[in-house]
Amino acid sequence: MAQDECLPSVLLTLLLSTPFFIFYVHNFLSWVENRSELVPIYDPVLARLPTRDTSWPIVVFSLSTLLFIWSDFTWSRVVLCCWTMVFTLGVRCIFLIVCPLKVHPNHIVLNDRFIEFITGHRANHARPYVNDLFMSGHCSWHLVVSHVFPEHAAIKWVLFFGLACCLLLCKAHYTIDVLIPPFVVPHTFALAQSFVTNVFGSCS
Repeated sequence: MAQDECLPSVLLTLLLSTPFFIFYVHNFLSWVENRSELVPIYDPVLARLPTRDTSWPIVVFSLSTLLFIWSDFTWSRVVLCCWTMVFTLGVRCIFLIVCPLKVHPNHIVLNDRFIEFITGHRANHARPYVNDLFMSGHCSWHLVVSHVFPEHAAIKWVLFFGLACCLLLCKAHYTIDVLIPPFVVPHTFALAQSFVTNVFGSCS
């Protein structure tokens, strides 16, 4: 399909998804961060790992996803990527509600300027979220991009492994947080594919 045929779908997607993203970042995660029920768990992998500040490698991993998007960009994929992320974050919200985990006591606060910029945290000088656990947002985003833009899959899996290792080294996430996304994202991607096909058929 011609790219201009997808523009109405892109605009409608932005109109519908933007309020969800704003609520998720500025209201839901803030509520999660300040819950009284948060508890840490014992992680035998983290107990054996040294603690290192891996903020800059994680920023590089985050930015690498933009290169993959740019190299194979189409508006139809933007629509699919957006809805896959909406459904993925929806599942993550459920995990955050039913599994209120507290960050590892020896964690290093992740200074991901890319994420802080797109969420508005840096502009607002807000304290970074550290208790959004059980399903890593960084790993989830990387896998969403890998499914929507499947080219160079081997490189993306190597980068995913590096990202997961960095998140564990700075103890920003537990081991379970980086193991869950590979099982969840394929299903949210399939759900998004079906949704986009049925709702935005001319752009699928």
